[in-house]
Amino acid sequence: MARIETELFSSDARCSYCGEWRQLQRDHIIPRCKGGSDDKSNIAVSCWPCNRLKSGLSLDEARLLLNQRRFGWPRFNLEQVKWLKQNNFDISLLEGPLLFEEDCLTGRK
Repeated sequence: MARIETELFSSDARCSYCGEWRQLQRDHIIPRCKGGSDDKSNIAVSCWPCNRLKSGLSLDEARLLLNQRRFGWPRFNLEQVKWLKQNNFDISLLEGPLLFEEDCLTGRK
């Protein structure tokens, strides 16, 4: 586990969800409460606020919350999101890829 910590928290480490570089900790991509393992492939670097926000949610369950934080949007609950969609508000940014997913798509590290 110590080797994983060293690899994850290099000097250029940042939160996988919002890009923050302070208060970093490990996050289980698939939460342990949902069967996720401690394997390196299931560990992401997360800042404390994003880790608390994601908690035991899967990435798909947490996507709206994490992107709201990342882009500085007010926090909408699911009913409010439904209303925004029904009234033709563009919330595609909130439903889009998380920061680390964008990095994978563009080839950035």
